[in-house]
Amino acid sequence: MARLNGPKKAAIMLLSIGEDAAAEVMKNLQESEIKEVMVQMNRVSEITLADVERVTNEFYRRTEIEPRRDTVPPETKMQFLSKTLSKALGKERSDELLGKVMDLPSRGAIEKLKWYAPKTIAEVISGEHPQVIAAILACFDDPQLASEVISELPAPLRGPVMDRLAKIKGVPEAWVKEIEASLDELFAPKESQREPFGQRLVAGMIGGADKQSEREMLAQLESKDPKLAGEIKGRIVRFEDFIRLDGLGVQKILEESQMDDVLLALRTAEESLRKHILENVSINTSNRIRAQLKTMPPTRVGDIEKARKRLALIATGLAQKGEITFLGK
Repeated sequence: MARLNGPKKAAIMLLSIGEDAAAEVMKNLQESEIKEVMVQMNRVSEITLADVERVTNEFYRRTEIEPRRDTVPPETKMQFLSKTLSKALGKERSDELLGKVMDLPSRGAIEKLKWYAPKTIAEVISGEHPQVIAAILACFDDPQLASEVISELPAPLRGPVMDRLAKIKGVPEAWVKEIEASLDELFAPKESQREPFGQRLVAGMIGGADKQSEREMLAQLESKDPKLAGEIKGRIVRFEDFIRLDGLGVQKILEESQMDDVLLALRTAEESLRKHILENVSINTSNRIRAQLKTMPPTRVGDIEKARKRLALIATGLAQKGEITFLGK
């Protein structure tokens, strides 16, 4: 529980109790408190059942009520926020508040960066000079977030950043503009890395639609161009998105998958993603996979990508059926 502050615990609690109950709670919060909880909801990169249990247990210990046992993974955080705030404040006020807090394109790059998970922020800024990193953290004006980001930085950077941060008396406006210009360039995708615009747009439309509409749109695409429909399906969920699955979701996908595909997909996966997947299988399976990964021969990148796409398609099918839930972006 040491990594969870009050607002973060509140966010997990609200995400776990359902829209109606969360709306009743939010009716009794000040607008500033709602904004703080919204920030934490959006910043949480994953919520495990263990997190939910720890938070609810603490809550019920304080209120001396038997903990509930039917906790289910929360839906996408933006969907949850929109529905819950609509019930709590009415649609018009809800849209206005969401617009203020979530209208990131109109904000500066530093303000946008604050909405990312601490690990992601650390990855984005770790290549900068310690003085620049310290200036960015000072602009956040959020001691808790700054602390979490520093803990995610490479060990050799932490001391120099802490030292410079402690000595900062203010960040000149010229520095802020220069840093934001640099971050804007960093966030902008390179031309060669961009996906075909139309496919990305359609995949986003389908991924954001309700289940019935999603099935209908995919059926229409498949009837006209099966190959194109398959490519778009592969874009709806990616292997990297598995980091946003809870333990049950990971287990369901692995049950439906070939072990050879799992091994190929994990071959060059980021350590955080590999750890997340291996922590949600049995100890024997985890040990067997780790051993096999160490002895795997050199593998073609194309084979790895194909295996990841096969796993992503399985995940897409399970998500369409409502059997797994991806947490917020």
